[in-house]
Order: sequence, then C-alpha cells, then structure tokens
Amino acid sequence: MIYKKLLDKIKSNIDNYPLKIALIDPDKKNDSNLSNQIEYIKNNNFIAVFCGGSIMMDSKYHQRLDYIRRNIKLPLIGFPGSVSQINKNFDAILYMSLISGRNAQYLIGEQVLSAPTIHDLDLETISIGYIILNNGKKTSVEIISGTDGLPMSNHDIVLAHALASQYMGHKMIYLECGSDSDKSIDINLLKKVKNNISIPVIVGGGIKSEEDIELISKAGADLIVVSSMIENYVNL
Repeated sequence: MIYKKLLDKIKSNIDNYPLKIALIDPDKKNDSNLSNQIEYIKNNNFIAVFCGGSIMMDSKYHQRLDYIRRNIKLPLIGFPGSVSQINKNFDAILYMSLISGRNAQYLIGEQVLSAPTIHDLDLETISIGYIILNNGKKTSVEIISGTDGLPMSNHDIVLAHALASQYMGHKMIYLECGSDSDKSIDINLLKKVKNNISIPVIVGGGIKSEEDIELISKAGADLIVVSSMIENYVNL
C-alpha cells in the first residue's frame, strides 16, 4: 500500500532529511516541458509524485497522465481537482475533504461523485484533511473551490481545523498555500500544528528554493510538496 510506504518513509527518517514529493500539473501549460519536469524529478531525490491541478485547459489530461506513468517509476498519487481527474494510472489517490472552507461540494460532494469510479478502478485512497491557507493573494484553488483560505496569522483557528481533521479520522493533514502563491507557510504556524497533532503533516505551496524546503522540514513537515520550483527550473 502506498500509504504504508509513505508512513514507513516518515518513521525511518531519523535524520529528518526533507521528504520531497513532486507535484505535476498535467495541464496544457506544461505540455511542452513535461519531459523536462520528469527528468528533474528523477534526478532530485523525490519519493513520490502527486498529479492533478485546479483546472485543465484542454482535453489531453489523461493522455499526459499516460505519458507520466510510462516515464516515472515512483509512486504516482492522484491529487484531483475534481472527479474528472480520476485516472487508472494512479497507484493511490488523495481522498481530500476541503475542511478550511464551507463549500459542501468540496467537503463531501466531489467525494460522493468520485466514490463509484474509485471503487470500480480499485484505487487505494488516502484520506486527507485539506486546509487552504490565505497569505494575502487569492490562489487558483481558492477561486475554483469558491472558498477562502484560513488566515495564516490566526494560528488557533488553523490548529482547530487540523485537530478536527484528526478527530474525523483523516490519515494526513495537508496545509496548502497554493502552487501559485508568493509565500510559503508561516514557520511558527507549522510548528504549532505539528506539536499538537499526531498524524503526518503535508505542506505545499509557495516553495521556491532548497532553503525553503530545509526550513519547512526542520519546522516539522513530514512531506513537502514541490511544484513551482520544478516548473521554474525547467522554464529557465
């Protein structure tokens, strides 16, 4: 199981080395550099790959996923923006509930719509409490989901949502700043969340450098999702 493999990676990481997960957005905008992104991932010590995005701007999403699957041997984990992004090539799928918002479609609606397809494809699911953090800029995921992120400055509110996620039985918590964010997570907020919950914490969004990755890892992130950094590198 992919979830168990991730847990084993986390538990065996006694040196607290950053555990990086690459995020590939199989959208039209990345069509010309998809092979370069894959090459970068192969050469930079990632442990898995998330695939998905807020919105797809053409009809070739599934074709790109076929290409990614053929060229990547790492675990391929679905990070779907909607039920239309579920794909047979996934080794597992993040079964996310957007608990930072109050839009029922992303709290339970998409999950109900996707369940029969996931069952039919016999995909492993990893239940995730998905928390969007607001840092002053409206991100794509906020616009598409019709929700506002939680203010990063209000640590108690964010922690209350993280605790609720844990108590509802989610296997992991995902703190999301948005791939197109100008800033990454507030380090003191991350430390507070990590010190008060007992399930793994995933952090993504606004990560632009290896220094960001090191800082976020030392603050307690179990898994660090890298997207913009990969896209920026291959677009140089």
